[in-house]
Amino acid sequence: MAYMPRKDWFSNESASGNQAAAHQEDIGGLDLNEMPFDLNQDAGFIPPNYFTELLDSTFVNATNASTAAPEGGDDDASSQPNEPRSVYTGVVEKQHFACNQFCKPKKDDFGVEKPVNVGPVPDPVPLDEIDREAAEITSVIAELDEQNPNNRKQPKRKRETIKRSYCKAKMVVKLKDGRWEVISFVAEHTHPLLWKPSLTKFLRSHQGIPHEEKEFVKHLYDSNLTAGEMMGVMSEFYGTELLVPYMSKTITNYCVTLKTETKEGDMAQVLNYFNEQKEKDHNFYCRYKLDAEDRVENLFWVDGTARREYAEAYHDCVSFDATYLTNKYNMSFAPFIGINRHGQSFMLGCGFVRQELATSYDWLFKSFLIAMNGLAPDNIITDQDGAMKVSIERMFPTSVHRKCRWHIMQKAQLKCGPMLGRNPGLAEDFNECIDFSFSPEEFEAKWALFMEKWPDATSHSHFHALYQNRATWVTCYFKHWFFPFLQSTQRSEGFNAILKCYVNPNKSVLSFVKQYAKLQVHILVREGGNDYRTDFLELEPWSPFPIEEHAYKVYTKDIYLRFRHEFELIGRYNVSPFGGNFYKLEPNRSFCAKYGSRTYLVTANKNEGLYSCECSKMDRDGLLCCHILKMFTHLGVDEIPDRYILKRWT
Repeated sequence: MAYMPRKDWFSNESASGNQAAAHQEDIGGLDLNEMPFDLNQDAGFIPPNYFTELLDSTFVNATNASTAAPEGGDDDASSQPNEPRSVYTGVVEKQHFACNQFCKPKKDDFGVEKPVNVGPVPDPVPLDEIDREAAEITSVIAELDEQNPNNRKQPKRKRETIKRSYCKAKMVVKLKDGRWEVISFVAEHTHPLLWKPSLTKFLRSHQGIPHEEKEFVKHLYDSNLTAGEMMGVMSEFYGTELLVPYMSKTITNYCVTLKTETKEGDMAQVLNYFNEQKEKDHNFYCRYKLDAEDRVENLFWVDGTARREYAEAYHDCVSFDATYLTNKYNMSFAPFIGINRHGQSFMLGCGFVRQELATSYDWLFKSFLIAMNGLAPDNIITDQDGAMKVSIERMFPTSVHRKCRWHIMQKAQLKCGPMLGRNPGLAEDFNECIDFSFSPEEFEAKWALFMEKWPDATSHSHFHALYQNRATWVTCYFKHWFFPFLQSTQRSEGFNAILKCYVNPNKSVLSFVKQYAKLQVHILVREGGNDYRTDFLELEPWSPFPIEEHAYKVYTKDIYLRFRHEFELIGRYNVSPFGGNFYKLEPNRSFCAKYGSRTYLVTANKNEGLYSCECSKMDRDGLLCCHILKMFTHLGVDEIPDRYILKRWT
């Protein structure tokens, strides 16, 4: 007998007894439709370890070797071997394999419905008036229950089964003198055999993912890939999906088992994970709050790197948004986002809150303060949430709180859409009033003209509400406060969009926290790449001006590119003296990007090295505007004064 074992027909997954029974749906047994070697040859011996190592760890135990699967059982039950064990040693001494279609076929009743056995009919009992009323009420309730779709009996799922033909094909092997010997073999089948090797994956006895591939699929699952995407990856490994020995449904079922592993005690596993992180990172901090039923209500955590960088340089501006992502427990994800020296977003801590109430935010902000040793952010930008505003006033009383302009403008479009449609030009005037007012006094004057020009806006309640809250979101009210390169919570929203690529909100919190750590590492890798670009890569300057060369030396590459973009606008303005140290910069074109068509007043004192512009970009972004840079080239200033170089951008 030729001995040609193939791994495809057997599983090498170690299991025995009850463990093997738990895996019989995934792995199944040996199907004689696909015998790996010819047993009709004279030699009847198989290597002794062949069945003990490969089959004994996989197939289901049975106490009677001569008994096949019961008639009408599961479609792959009859292919499982019976394994009589020695009473003294417990070693498997005999293996019995049968064909998938061993069981007798079911009788064909030609679609005739079976009579329902309702039992004996009781004799009628006379009812009095009260019993009749009770019976009528019961009948009405039963009819209402039948009409309720939630109470209707769900139809039984119809499963497809293998057609039985009482096939006698079988093989029986017995352990004799340390060797497996074939003592009975019937090769003839009474039914057609599979004619394609690729069809074996559809036999339930052959379904399942090999153990070594399960680990790889688990990594794909942790990377937030869908079952279809995982199958695409495995198809590339096998060359074609036809050769993959399992289906997408098999991967889906396996992913369900991965979900159930963390379904029970999810939060307990999260807290254990945090304890492990504390051992690796002694500055790691986490805090949680339980409700009356000992369930986690709020959660906050931050790593040691973020705590150190926040304290050293990046507490000047924080973006906070809790409206973008919700996990499977309906807990809102609330990240604290900072800006590093490359102008790149990074995480300063994360939290989950079950309810978006002021008390919940009080707890979260207090946790943030504890982690940051009581150092509140200088400036913070959030969405329009009223509870968040109340909590920030209580917990961060010294912080400048700004509301997201983008959210406010989006809501204005929804509320005032019909009126904007009836009045062409109203939206342009409104944006002009909001974006190009550089002082509260100028905004008030422009708003009065706007209302006078558009009477419909005067009577609209939403425009009245926008004006009442103007000091919380209009740009000119924050021109002297540091909110670099943003007017909205785009930092948080952009971060959440990236996070969704890493995390599936329907997965467990433990999966969420682990993916958060991966994203944090990804951000550190990007920061390292930016550091490398700054220190080792060269970039061709835009102009021969010494001021640009100086900026190239002192700023990081990303901040220098922002500086250069601003420097490229100096040709859009003409300089004219306005008396003393004042200069007027008039645009030589009808419109200049970001600055409109207005004239700007710049104060320049070369002797003292003092420069200021009414656009206040230096205060807002920490970078000089094109108007002051124009004055540098006009007055012959070759280097940026030290007072105008922020350390956080170097």
